Amino acid sequence: GLWGLGLAYTFLPHFIFPFVLLMLIGGILLIASFIDLASFELPDKLTMAACILALAGMPLSPVPKLVLDAVPAVDWAIYAGGAVLLIVFTYIYLETKNILLTPLGAIPAGLAAAYLLEAPMNGPLLGAALGAGLFWLLEVGFRTLRGYEGLGHGDIKLMIVVGALVGWRGLPISIVAGATPALLASVYFMGRATDEGDRTMVPFGPFLSLGAMLYV
Repeated sequence: GLWGLGLAYTFLPHFIFPFVLLMLIGGILLIASFIDLASFELPDKLTMAACILALAGMPLSPVPKLVLDAVPAVDWAIYAGGAVLLIVFTYIYLETKNILLTPLGAIPAGLAAAYLLEAPMNGPLLGAALGAGLFWLLEVGFRTLRGYEGLGHGDIKLMIVVGALVGWRGLPISIVAGATPALLASVYFMGRATDEGDRTMVPFGPFLSLGAMLYV
């Protein structure tokens, strides 16, 4: 659709790799968004696949061979270690609720690895760590103040993907671009929750994905 046309206009015919990579990630986000709208849940298999594709592929854009030739092997090792720890610690935390894993594991691992690297290698990792960290803080803060969870775990995982796609500089714009239609959609969900007597649940994942895709 429009995503493919926009990517084709931006990258083709000269930059095939980022076109294919972003088409794959966009397809995953689209499928996950429809599932989230229907069930208020982002499947782990889809978010994990998108995380791996985004963190592994974005540093290689736009020309993988040139990047591989230019970046020392030790930098790739640091980047890979930070990316793996960020994903693993985040997913373990959200499954076990061991609160130390995110502030003392996932986020510092990503930030430390990004600190040791130079641009553009550090962009996806820094964006992923800051994005996941911000939404983790929002989740913990809301749960502490209100006594129940106001942010889904899938949204925290999704922010790894969003941050890797847009980098830390693109996070504010992407979040605002996603939050604006989400606020409008919340009117509908609030009406439905009132009818059913439930708390208002708004699937934020599709709107986060939209914000990232608009930025890209």
